[in-house]
Amino acid sequence: MIGMVLRDMIKNKQAIQGLRSEKLRKIRYELRTLLRLEYDSRIERVNQKWRMINENTEFTPCQRMELREPLVREEERLTETRHKYPINCIVCGDRMHDLFYYPQYGWICSLCKVDYEGSSS
Repeated sequence: MIGMVLRDMIKNKQAIQGLRSEKLRKIRYELRTLLRLEYDSRIERVNQKWRMINENTEFTPCQRMELREPLVREEERLTETRHKYPINCIVCGDRMHDLFYYPQYGWICSLCKVDYEGSSS
């Protein structure tokens, strides 16, 4: 359900509406933090597999290529997911402020948005 709402907002180029309640902002921050930690954990697992493949001298170059293909796909999927959903600002990494979606870049916080819009004029 949330994914569908976010997709509609992205398609219509709308921003996540600002939250006035301090409690809701804290909950949003904690949820974004959990999502970011999960993303970091999954990327680290992919990186460990890369290192294992690169350090193992028993693999032939062809075997290495075959073993890397699913890792490349997984890394691309994770990166795409991170840019698709409002986890944090792609410029400064902020998770506390409201995020606005720019199709060519991703999610940008309200603080960086001022800089982005000011420099694009």
